[in-house]
Amino acid sequence: MTRRRLLAIAAAALWLAGCAPRLAVPPETSFGDREARYRTLLSERQARAVAVDASLVVWVERAGERLPGAQAELRLAAPDRMRLRVASAFGTAIDFGLAGDSLRAYVPGWRTGLRLDAASESLRFEAPADRVVRALSATWQPPAGAWSRATWRDSLLRVAWIERGDSLALAVGASGLPAWAELAPADGPLLRVRYRGWDRSSGGAWPSQVELADEDRRLRVMCRATQIHFASEPDAERLLVRWPRGTVPFTLGDLRAALGRMGLL
Repeated sequence: MTRRRLLAIAAAALWLAGCAPRLAVPPETSFGDREARYRTLLSERQARAVAVDASLVVWVERAGERLPGAQAELRLAAPDRMRLRVASAFGTAIDFGLAGDSLRAYVPGWRTGLRLDAASESLRFEAPADRVVRALSATWQPPAGAWSRATWRDSLLRVAWIERGDSLALAVGASGLPAWAELAPADGPLLRVRYRGWDRSSGGAWPSQVELADEDRRLRVMCRATQIHFASEPDAERLLVRWPRGTVPFTLGDLRAALGRMGLL
């Protein structure tokens, strides 16, 4: 057989292959399998989230301008306690804590502090401590009925539900890990949470790179966690934000201004 004839046969075969119907790999159609994977991994994270210590590097980007990073110490105690201490060149820049509906903050350099016993009213979303803990530990828990209404977004399964008046949505990847979550309070700004990296040194997957952003992404906060440690129960003393004697109270607006001066908001 001549070379020209071989080329003609090969070309015909390729043409026929292109015209033939393709056997596409069917998309995942069972919500149950992905829900089961998510719930299995969620239970592992929930067990660890009762007591977590981690070192953080935090970057803030405003209107496309990335500000210098800051070192911080994070403590979580699910379901609704957390503390974040941001370091400065001279010690602690700000000490911030949430417990239930209470917020405490202290700025050592200014000897000023903030106390809110009904933080949800000022922050404009319900259960702020619960929401922050779930965002940083990826422990979102859609109700059973929400999974039956889930929809596909490319390769992600999107689950949406209403909780305490807030609209929540979660996108779950094929591995069963969340790719992103959204929280939209009834009368407050939308918060987007993206999970960009996972730490598996403990044997399970824990979110180690978390991005928080507003709706139009003009403000983004990126957190990278290292030295992540888990315990069987939280240390209550280490979760407290204390005010030394002589601390001057300030307002939520003052706190926002302080965070802005530190490049954290």
